[in-house]
Order: sequence, then C-alpha cells, then structure tokens
Amino acid sequence: MYRIKDWVENFETAKTIDYNHCARITFPNKLNDPGYIRLVKGKSGAAYFGVWIAICEYHSSQSKPREGYLTHNGKDDGMPLDSDEIAELVRLDQKIVSDAISRLNDPKIGWIEEIPVEVGVRSDQGDIIGDNDRSYTPHHTTPHHSNMLPPVAPTSKKQIYPESFERLWKIHPKGNKKPAYRKFRAINPGDDLLTEMMTNVVAFQKSEQWRNGYAQDLSRWLNEEGWANFPPESHQETTAEMERRLNAENSG
Repeated sequence: MYRIKDWVENFETAKTIDYNHCARITFPNKLNDPGYIRLVKGKSGAAYFGVWIAICEYHSSQSKPREGYLTHNGKDDGMPLDSDEIAELVRLDQKIVSDAISRLNDPKIGWIEEIPVEVGVRSDQGDIIGDNDRSYTPHHTTPHHSNMLPPVAPTSKKQIYPESFERLWKIHPKGNKKPAYRKFRAINPGDDLLTEMMTNVVAFQKSEQWRNGYAQDLSRWLNEEGWANFPPESHQETTAEMERRLNAENSG
C-alpha cells in the first residue's frame, strides 16, 4: 500500500480537516526542500512533479479523515491502488506514473512511503489467495464486502473474479481479462448498471459492426463507456436469454 507521507501536517489546515471533501488543496512552497530538488532534477523531473500534484489532488477529494492512504476509499482499510490504477484515476501515462511513484518512494525524497499489506482475494471459505512469499499485515486483512470489489490477485495464483464481472466477461470475452477487470473494478457497477452493460453487449452482438468482425477489447469498451452505444430496443434477445443460451452451449 502506498501512503503520502505526513499528509495531515503538509496538506490539511484547521478548516480543511473538517471538510468531508475538498475542492482545493494547499501545497507546501519550499522550493529549496532537498526532496523537491531531487525529484525535479533530470529529464523527467517536471513530469514526476506533475504526477505528484495529481496524486495529491486525487487524495484531497476523498472523504475525511484523509491520512494519505492511496486506496480505493482513501482509508487504511481500503483496497490498495497499484501504479496502473493510480494512473487511470489521475488520467496520466502509466509508465510516467509508475516511474514517478518509484522516485517519490525513494528514501532520499520520501514523499510517498510503501506500507506492507496483505495482497490477495478472499475465497468463499474465507481463505486468502495471494502470494505466499509476501509478508501479511493482519490489520489490513480486508474481507470482501458487497460494495467493495476484490483486488486483482498476484499472477502466481489463479485469479478469482467476482460473479458480476464473470457474467459480463462470459458474453464479451474480448481482450485481456485482467486489464478488463481493473476497469470494471474502477467503475464498480451496481445491479442496474451491470444489467445495462450486459443488455448493451447483447445489442452490440446483433449489430453490423459485430457481424463484420469488429471485436472491441472489453477494457477499452469499459473505458469508453461502450454500454451507452446500443439502446436496449435495438435487439430482440434479452440478456437473460443470452445467458441461458451460453450456459446450455457450455454444458453441452
């Protein structure tokens, strides 16, 4: 888990600490700070500083109390965000964000710190599926709540995805599954939006684009909110009918 170091001391004021969400953020202006000098030095220094600004802006928009945790809800018990997910949230290049976080996490700069936490997905039996070589912190063992989708599990173990995502993937299995799930988890659709997504996919498969071999990557489809492209009235087969047909084909 990444955490912005000394968030309260550096970014909260007597007023903002009581705000549930902040529309603005105050930054320290010490341009002679050794960490700042080390961060901006070099070819990509300005880009790294831009990433830092964006990350801090993102966290300041989280609900109180804000303590610098880069998780899905800004709290120490939230699902940790990796560099790719942070890049998606701040709308910046993934490699630049990854490199910037490494620089910010450098002890000589120390604006971001990495805290060891448990990584994995809790199975139906309550067991954690994760990387056995990584130390776990019991305090951060996060159960799978109904309103919280599990993180992408390490590649050393078989990925377990939630049923909601599996239903969508089953009727739109295009592209790489893991990036598609990252997009799906960022959206975290409720039942109504999931139904709209699946209804759209059914309509999409009835379209001329699909018949002509156009198979849009699911992660891209999610990123571009593709479920808004084909209204439900543009098809005849319902989502439930398609699911029953696919189940029958797979069982046969």
